[in-house]
Order: sequence, then structure tokens, then C-alpha cells
Amino acid sequence: MDARQLSDLGVVAALRVPSQPPAAQQSRRSVLGAIAALSVPAAAHAETSREKIKADMYAKVKVREEADRLAAMPINKLKALRATLVTAPELLESEDFGELRETIGLSGLGLSKLLKTSGFSSAATQKSLELVVQLRKDLLVADQYAYTAQMSNLPTGALSGYCAPGVVPRDGPGSCKPVPTADKAPALASLKAGLATFDEIIKACS
Repeated sequence: MDARQLSDLGVVAALRVPSQPPAAQQSRRSVLGAIAALSVPAAAHAETSREKIKADMYAKVKVREEADRLAAMPINKLKALRATLVTAPELLESEDFGELRETIGLSGLGLSKLLKTSGFSSAATQKSLELVVQLRKDLLVADQYAYTAQMSNLPTGALSGYCAPGVVPRDGPGSCKPVPTADKAPALASLKAGLATFDEIIKACS
């Protein structure tokens, strides 16, 4: 072998990358294995979390659908109207007469239409419609009280010269008159009778 060949072999030997010792290779495999072992539980946990979120969302949707289904039932619509009418005595005491009249108005034509179109038996429909007539009679006193109170709270002169709220009447010609204070007891009794009649309507349709 001549000098040139020996030189070439020297270059090749110099360029050759020494292989890793067995201990280093084993250590690298151990690290990679540990990383893989940690990633598997993390991925499984993420998947479990996603499944739990989906299950919770599905459960909430089912609850909402069931609530909507129950609320749409005719008998439950009647109960919801009755629950609104229950607030009428409190509205009367707080003198929220506009809201009170709107609440009493729920016993109007809308209630009759609900009873006629909800698929109740003929006997139940007839009985309940008769009770609606009684219901309106029961609530009339309370409605008239609220209407009179509303008119009395209009500006001065709008209702027979009564004083506006907060105005102290003065003696002398042309002065406003104090707004008469009506007894609420008959109106409260009217609302109580109306609630009792509404209970009879629900009973007839149940």
C-alpha cells in the first residue's frame, strides 16, 4: 500500500463518527419511554374531559327540552296564569296599579281561547268557560279600584280637579281637591275570590 492510499484511509478514519456507547443509547431510550408514558395519561384525561363536557351539555339540553315540553302542556299554562294572578294582592298593596290591571287582564279573552283550543274534554271546556265568567265578576271590583286609582294619579285637573301626588290642597276657589282614599279591603277580597275561582278552573281541566 503506497503513501497515497494510507493518506486516504487516514481521512476516512478521521471523518468517521464514533457510535454512541450502549449506556448512552439505553439512557436515551429510557427518556423517550418516560415521555411516551406521561403523554398517554394526559391524552386519556383530555379525551375524558371532552366526553364529560359533551355529556353535561347533552344533559342540560334534555332538561331544557323537558321543561319546555311541560310548560307547553295546556294544564301547565293554566297553572302559570294562576301563578301570575297570585302576585295581584302584592301589586295592590304596593299600589302598582298599571301592573295590577295587566295581571287581572290575563283572565280575559286569552284565557277563554286557551280553554277552547287546548283539547280539554267537552265537559271540562264547558265547565271552565262558565267559571271564567265568574272569574271576571270576581275580579271586577279590584280592576275598578285600580282604574280609579290610576285616574286619581293623573296631573292636576285631569280628573275633576283632584290634586296631583305630593300637592297639598289649599283653601279657596279653584284649588285642587285631595284625592279620596279608598278602602283596599273590597279589592283584596275581590282578588281572593278570583284566585279561588281560578283554582276551580284548573280542577275542572285536570
